[in-house]
This record gives sequence, structure tokens and C-alpha cells, in this order.
Amino acid sequence: MNIKELSELAHMNYHTVRKYYLALYDRGIVTEPTEEVIPLLKQIAKFTSEGLSVQEAINKLVKKDDTPQAFASILLRLEKKIDDLEKENRALRELVQIQLAEMRKMLPKPEEKPEKKKSWFKRLFSKS
Repeated sequence: MNIKELSELAHMNYHTVRKYYLALYDRGIVTEPTEEVIPLLKQIAKFTSEGLSVQEAINKLVKKDDTPQAFASILLRLEKKIDDLEKENRALRELVQIQLAEMRKMLPKPEEKPEKKKSWFKRLFSKS
């Protein structure tokens, strides 16, 4: 689901939904636009119509849901997101290493320098 579909389901303006959703996302309260976000969006709209800013409305929502279970839920989501980012980071690091190895194969190898000839004097008087 994307923000446009979310705004249609919530019967709210797209730009308003986008603004509220991004504020919730930045605070780590939501990770993707789903139907479960709609009640939060409507609550934020209600609080902002009462004169609160978006951040104040979110603070009010978070304080209302300030139970250990809610905190644990947010913490679990953040831990999952960190795990996903670490996996993506490892995969990208491996990809970079593969690309570097391929690039090194394409580079010309440095030519070996031929041995220097001994001077005529050393060649003449050496015991070889």
C-alpha cells in the first residue's frame, strides 16, 4: 500500500496524509503505510484541528499509549529494522567486494622489469 491509497481509504487529503505519515515514520511509530495507520492519522487530524501542531499531536498520541507493551512493540520494530539494515549492509559490502575483484581483473598487470645487464667491466672480469 502507498500513501495515495492510504489517503483514499482514510478519506483525507493526500498531502495531509503524507505529512502526518512522514512525521509518524520519522518518530519510528510506523514503518510502512498500512490500514492500521488510519486511526492514528484521524487522531492527528483531530488534534491539529484543536490547534495542536503535528508534533504535539503525535506526542499526545504517544503519551496516551505509553504502556510498557507499546514501548516494547516500538522497540521490537526498531530492532527488526536495524537487523534488516545490517543484512542489507552486509549484502552491499559483498557486492562491492565482487565488483572490486572484477575491476582488478580488468586492470593491466604491471610488466616485470628485465634484469639489468652487468656493466662490460663486471662481465669481463666476473667469475661466471
